[in-house]
Amino acid sequence: SYSGATCAWFRQAYPNHTVGCVSSSGVVDSRWNYPEFDEHIAGAVAEPDASCPAAVRNTTAALERAMARDPAALMARFNASNLIGTTLGQDDFWYAVADGAAMCDQYGNKAELCNALDVGAAATDASRIDALVELLNTHYGPDFAADCYYDSNCLRNTSTSAPSQLGGSNSRAWRYQKCSELGYLQRAPDSGSLRSTALTIDALERQCDYVFGPGTAAAGRLRNEAHNARFGGLDPRSGDFPDTSNILYLDFSDDPWAEVS
Repeated sequence: SYSGATCAWFRQAYPNHTVGCVSSSGVVDSRWNYPEFDEHIAGAVAEPDASCPAAVRNTTAALERAMARDPAALMARFNASNLIGTTLGQDDFWYAVADGAAMCDQYGNKAELCNALDVGAAATDASRIDALVELLNTHYGPDFAADCYYDSNCLRNTSTSAPSQLGGSNSRAWRYQKCSELGYLQRAPDSGSLRSTALTIDALERQCDYVFGPGTAAAGRLRNEAHNARFGGLDPRSGDFPDTSNILYLDFSDDPWAEVS
């Protein structure tokens, strides 16, 4: 997705240094506010299992009820005790569990997601939560929700030895490209959301400002508009590069990035 977009943008900006570009799932429409990410996943997991979206939504509802009762116990259940009592701990937790489910679809494992959460319509909240914990532990490992990428306190730590600087995916830099310009902030849709409705655009922008400083999100919105104006978004020839050529855009039906590719 990101490399596919970079490929396309580089080809547009430097046509004399490239012959062409294969933009695989290239997220060239840098959409700041991106609820379509969740909506696309809902459609993808409904095929061939039409009951899967309801199973994900029921699991999210169970999590929301548990969060209302005892946030610390819920976070500890997901081995995310690092989020307990932190400024944005609940926002971080909701992002982690939403991403965990979403990436199963995104990377070709929607059957694993749907099978794991298929615990029956009459299942208790506890059994639904247990099923999600087991899925995340099995698919990603027991420390998934505790990862620095989902911990705003860790992300804002700029010391050279911090996990945000030295982690395998360089978590802070990954978040910075989103908050400072590219966006793709995956808020909950207004209806039918798979993820918690607590993941509003305000919550996601609040993470940006907390990690990178006040005003980051507001400035990022402006840079986002300028970026799309320059490169044209979904219409590459509408921006500053009307002679754009030799870019092959590839999209895939289950991929939630297809909405901006």
